[in-house]
Amino acid sequence: MEISDAQKEREAIAALRDAESRVNHSELIISLLVQAINHFKKHSSNRMKLYLMYDLAEEYVSSKNYDTALNYYNHIVQAYRTEHWWPILEAILPAALKCAYLSVNLPDWIRFSLEILNPNINLSIQVKTQTQTNLENLIIKNIVPQVESSISSIDEQWKAIPKKQTIPIDADTFKGLLECKVYFTHEAVSVDSEITLQVALKNDFPLPIEFSQLSIHFNLKEYDGLANVTNSEQLKFSPGEHRILNFNFAPKSDHVQRILEIISVSLTYGTIDQTHIDFQWRTTLQINPSFQQTPLTPKWRTKAGHILWENLPIRRKINIIMRAAEVQLTVEHQLPVLLYESYPIKIRIKNCENVDIHSAILTCMCSSSDEISQTSDDTFLSYAITDSNNETTAHLCSMTFATIKNDDEIAQDLYVRCSNNRLRDITIRLSYERLNLYCMKEVIIQLAVVNPFSIQFQTMGMMMEPLASLRAQEPFILMIDTKCTSTIPITIVSSNFKPSQFIISECAIESQVDNIQLKLDEVVTEGFCLRTQPIAAPIVHNLLVGDYSLYWKRSSHPHIPELCTTFSLSDFNVEQQQVYIEVTIPNNVPLQEPFQINYRVHNRSNIVHEYKVNLEQINLIVAVSGSTMTSLLVPPHSSSDVSFTLIATLCGFVQLPKFKLSMIRPQSQEIDESIDKTLPTHIFVVPSSKNE
Repeated sequence: MEISDAQKEREAIAALRDAESRVNHSELIISLLVQAINHFKKHSSNRMKLYLMYDLAEEYVSSKNYDTALNYYNHIVQAYRTEHWWPILEAILPAALKCAYLSVNLPDWIRFSLEILNPNINLSIQVKTQTQTNLENLIIKNIVPQVESSISSIDEQWKAIPKKQTIPIDADTFKGLLECKVYFTHEAVSVDSEITLQVALKNDFPLPIEFSQLSIHFNLKEYDGLANVTNSEQLKFSPGEHRILNFNFAPKSDHVQRILEIISVSLTYGTIDQTHIDFQWRTTLQINPSFQQTPLTPKWRTKAGHILWENLPIRRKINIIMRAAEVQLTVEHQLPVLLYESYPIKIRIKNCENVDIHSAILTCMCSSSDEISQTSDDTFLSYAITDSNNETTAHLCSMTFATIKNDDEIAQDLYVRCSNNRLRDITIRLSYERLNLYCMKEVIIQLAVVNPFSIQFQTMGMMMEPLASLRAQEPFILMIDTKCTSTIPITIVSSNFKPSQFIISECAIESQVDNIQLKLDEVVTEGFCLRTQPIAAPIVHNLLVGDYSLYWKRSSHPHIPELCTTFSLSDFNVEQQQVYIEVTIPNNVPLQEPFQINYRVHNRSNIVHEYKVNLEQINLIVAVSGSTMTSLLVPPHSSSDVSFTLIATLCGFVQLPKFKLSMIRPQSQEIDESIDKTLPTHIFVVPSSKNE
């Protein structure tokens, strides 16, 4: 319907506008924004969530709900600062600062002011200057912040704020605006020396600033207050200036072997008894705090005569150690260490103090250099040599010197026995008391332990052929090779072989390696002629032949008692043979003179054996006198002999006729062909005495 009356039309429009103004649109907008934020939060859309949270904060400000808006601003600013979205922060911070002013929230207003002053925020210099001026007026002069459109009621609330408050600020979050580095000039300091601490402060406020107090807090509370600055003249900074403050103080005598660590640095802006800001640097507030460790010896670079801030070193820990002992502590020894030996170490101590030393304690201890094996129960330390291997292992030993005269030098022997080949560190420490202070000198040596020798043994037949297994009741030769595996010479004093109950010695057992010196890779060999006892089974596995003991020592120290190392020889198999031939033959025979060879055939079975014996003529160099073929009847577990007369026609090492043995009865059994390998094949013929 068309309205013809203009006056009524204007009145209708005014009425509609009045009705519209009575509707609370903020509640509707806030409700929709909250739903949208929850939606994006559900789908992990963090960027959109932050964007809508900013719109929501603005809507709360328009509805004069400043406290709720401030909570959203805090969340948004922290998120964008963490991710270094500086351009976005530039747009948000002025609104956030105004909201903090309207809500009369002093801590948040200070934090947002510091955020604006951060060099990473590229707001105009006028804005930053005004912000720092407002901060200074409020903290130093107690003047209400000046804003573009101040509200009298808000100003009255600011004036009513308590006059004495401490506003803690995590300075690590404002890196770039105000920074701090701490540096102990040494990693360790003796208890009789001074600790030197350097504290570097860097200021990037746009205007000059003056702080009132600097405090350093330590893990050991006794040192709190020793590194403080209360002179404000030392804490005046120009824009871009950094300054290094030096502190010197003495460590406490009861803090020896403890670590002094800086846990926080506090820089105060404002008067202590009034509202002030406390900038704090702590090591536990962030993953990467400003106290993070950097190389302790950086490459120092200078620019226009000043040290670059990024090259200032950081060291926040120092170890308090004993007073340096004025003694010379030297160690003499010759590596490597031989397994199980009493390894000799010569310790020399010279008193360089200007007085005699009384009640000095020499302590030696063992620690492992191997991360896998951390036990020290395999090391024995002693100041006295011993000739026994039965000591209880001890990784520490100590002794006390009643008096060490000035400029005197004393020597002390230390012996170390190691029962395995792992690396180990031996710490040699001399400690005493001087001027009521503990003094200590320490030397650490690393010991590499090696096997002095290796043992290899094998069995051989009477013709020196290797045997895969032993034959019951037959003689064999046990050969034992000892190889030096040490880089230093060793002396084999003697050896001893003790046969087991299953072994019979063919002759007296005596050491064949007495007082023999071996160098690296040199080998000494000895052999024993043995025979196995009868066995009940056809084959016996892993028979114990006996124990072989070697007595040895380091050649360079003859006064050290010899050691005994014993090996058990048990990896032998023994087989039962039905037939065994024992040959009796001269060592040498004269030319053209008859000689006899006797073959004794042993039957080790439970039945009678009948054999066919044939001495096969190979050549005419050794001729057989008489019949070369016969038969032989051997009862069970008995033996029979057959002899042949031979004549040699040529001098030298000549071949014998071949002895062949075949079974007649029982026909089901055959003779092992390996018997042929045990029979002599040659004989040495010498000129006859008749021809001389």
